[in-house]
Amino acid sequence: DIVKTFLGIVAIAETKAEAQQIANASPRAHMMNFVGTPSQIIDQIRPYVDLGITHFMLDFTDFPSSKGSRLFADEVIPAFR
Repeated sequence: DIVKTFLGIVAIAETKAEAQQIANASPRAHMMNFVGTPSQIIDQIRPYVDLGITHFMLDFTDFPSSKGSRLFADEVIPAFR
């Protein structure tokens, strides 16, 4: 079976301004797929889920910090369970 998968780049933070700052600091800012607060990221991802995408491979631009991935795990993933 073919699994619909999306590879994307994420800048997530508690505020939109902070997320935008993280995105702008990345050399891949022009390639950013999802930028914003957890609720904004949920709204940005939902159309992909509606298209049948079931797997997301995401690169968090604040790496090596784990703050973004933790925020995503705590607040975004539960919205899709």
